[in-house]
Amino acid sequence: MNNGDVPRYSLSSDKVDELVRRHDACTVRKNVKNASIPVQKLQVAVKKTLRLCHEPALVHERDANWILDNDYQLERAVRQIEKYFPESFYQNLPGIILDENTALPRILDIAHAIPGESQLQLTQSFIVQSAHSYQEHSYLLHGELWALPAMLRLACMTVLISCFKQLELQLPEVSIPSPAGTTQITDPTECIARVIASLVVLNSIDWPAIVDQLSAIESVLSTDPDSAYGQMNFYTRERYRKAVESLARLAKQSELTVPRQAISIISVQRSSCTGTLCSAVDFKHATRLGLPYWYLGRSGASHWQQHSVMVTKR
Repeated sequence: MNNGDVPRYSLSSDKVDELVRRHDACTVRKNVKNASIPVQKLQVAVKKTLRLCHEPALVHERDANWILDNDYQLERAVRQIEKYFPESFYQNLPGIILDENTALPRILDIAHAIPGESQLQLTQSFIVQSAHSYQEHSYLLHGELWALPAMLRLACMTVLISCFKQLELQLPEVSIPSPAGTTQITDPTECIARVIASLVVLNSIDWPAIVDQLSAIESVLSTDPDSAYGQMNFYTRERYRKAVESLARLAKQSELTVPRQAISIISVQRSSCTGTLCSAVDFKHATRLGLPYWYLGRSGASHWQQHSVMVTKR
């Protein structure tokens, strides 16, 4: 990382192509688990660093002051990584092969690339544009979008641990899963400052709004014939996006196939609902017929599954 480098506005096309090729070639087998994140060791390393910074060698005094002035940012980042990574959720994230027995979540691989390409100068725009660039080749699952903020924090903390080692701090070994070719550090002082600034940016971002912008499910459901989806609040839309996740797993279909089939069902029903037939249907039932979301909820799930089989076979 050279201080004079001009940061990009998004992942470069070469980096995106590299990620896509790696992910296409290294899809995880079902019996290979994602490498565990040593959150407890990360906590210990941060706490020990803070203790050592109270009595720094003179040459590292500036670095120590940076760290102590921002101890809350570091401790909060570790807590957030732990909070948003229950093991069941983490293991369900699609992964890429690291070696014969372990894998790396695909979204963590992407998250490692983003700080490096931005020269550790993260912005909301850079994150969104980078995700958009990747999704021009392969869409991200809904769970991956929600995992992105914690993955970016983990990527930043991985770089920070490398900085600490360059300061010759005697820390416990922390083996954080990461791909080859992650951010290279030449000036640990500058790196620490940029990592801390990036953590501050990550905490300032409205992540629900980011999910709205990046969700592939959102883009499909927004095409419903009644234009009702866009009028719902975030929490209602999120409920249906999660329903899509569940139905996709249940039906062993993609997260794009499920909402497309729901929209298709509605379009078919809409085309047969005209004139006297529509007026004979009570308002509540007509509303349900006109909304794809009913088919994604508990009441419509079995109905959706029956219709989806028919739609798939066409």
